[in-house]
Amino acid sequence: MIGDRLEARLRLDPDGDPRHEVGRVWTRVAGSTLPAARPVLVRAMPAGALVAIIALLLAGLILRPRVQEPGATPSPTVPASPTVPPSNAAAVSAIYNTWAQRLGPANRPPASITIIARTGNDLNVSAGTFPIDQPFLATARIGEIGRVYIAAAIVRLAACSTDTKLTGCNGLVNDRGFSLDSTVKSAYPPWNSDVAFTTIGNVLEGTSGFAPIASSLDELAAQIAADPGADWSRATRLNAAMSNTRRFAPGDRREPADTEWILLEEMLGYATGRPVDDVMLGGDVVPPLTTAFADQPPNALISGSLATGEAVSDLDPALLALVGNEGGMSASSHDLAELAVSAWGTAAVLDTPMVDELIDAPDHANPLGATAICCGDLPANDIGATGHAVGWSSAVAWAFDSQIAVGVVIGRDVREDDLQALLHELIAVPSP
Repeated sequence: MIGDRLEARLRLDPDGDPRHEVGRVWTRVAGSTLPAARPVLVRAMPAGALVAIIALLLAGLILRPRVQEPGATPSPTVPASPTVPPSNAAAVSAIYNTWAQRLGPANRPPASITIIARTGNDLNVSAGTFPIDQPFLATARIGEIGRVYIAAAIVRLAACSTDTKLTGCNGLVNDRGFSLDSTVKSAYPPWNSDVAFTTIGNVLEGTSGFAPIASSLDELAAQIAADPGADWSRATRLNAAMSNTRRFAPGDRREPADTEWILLEEMLGYATGRPVDDVMLGGDVVPPLTTAFADQPPNALISGSLATGEAVSDLDPALLALVGNEGGMSASSHDLAELAVSAWGTAAVLDTPMVDELIDAPDHANPLGATAICCGDLPANDIGATGHAVGWSSAVAWAFDSQIAVGVVIGRDVREDDLQALLHELIAVPSP
């Protein structure tokens, strides 16, 4: 997927698609089923390129009106919007209530589900107690879903390095040069190893073979809690993981690890060498989103809990500093659905070559930072991602056929197979 095919796309756009206008997310979707561009959110320093993408995403979403939902109640609620068919809302409530039985009969966590259709209609369903009156705007730590944002930032930076006039570059000039075919050593100076030829593309695709820092955010959190006095700095842990024996030779297979995504975020800072303000749109954009980066306080964070039901107030600061946006971002169900629209469902923010690479067009078998959602023997046609963050779970998906986006946040770290089961049912809901 990376390499000559991507470079050709980025330079020539062989499909001949017209330049995409940055603006209202659904402007292009109404008359086209073109897969859409993915915006990106980012923390402050040093990942300036990542911040630029979230600014672009916000610019694309700011004109889209938001449905106002009634106050939170202990049972699933449906916003009083005349544009949402009641049958769909009832179907989503029924899906969640049935699924929630997996969590046991008592002490169920808060959960918010948002589904957005290509028509612009929003469907919001919630259960439990929330810190604000609009449950669909309350947030959770979204864990590995942060990888979607990092992937978009890397692909955008590679494209803008070739042509700064592409849609979405927003004046970003990559003076140092940045190519997916470049070696890791060239893009990340702290790493001095010449043992294996590893490209940025290998890291982005999950084919580098680098050893993981930890197998999951939960495991890493447990390690830090068990030995808080150890050196948990990002530089130390990243260098140790990259210096360990490779799991496999670069390019042999696709098996992403947290090391790769933390490394990619570090590369953004080295590649741009610029402060955040230099790559953002400016101070005149007032974002309607509630998404926050790992180094920012979360907005209206819902209560979290372990699988046992034990309460979790937030992630350990040492853990947040180590994983960064790879695992520490926070967002609402509405934000995640908007992300799916802008990142996988419309070509409104980034150019088609960037989008195609992110979704692995045309078959979507290996989307960057996400996974294909398959159904039996049918080819993969939808894209999704799940996140686990110690006391929270989240999911996001885009259905190419029905053109719906799904965002889910739950105040408990549920099992991956359970989360996948819920996501598969929600992605099959008829378009609102």
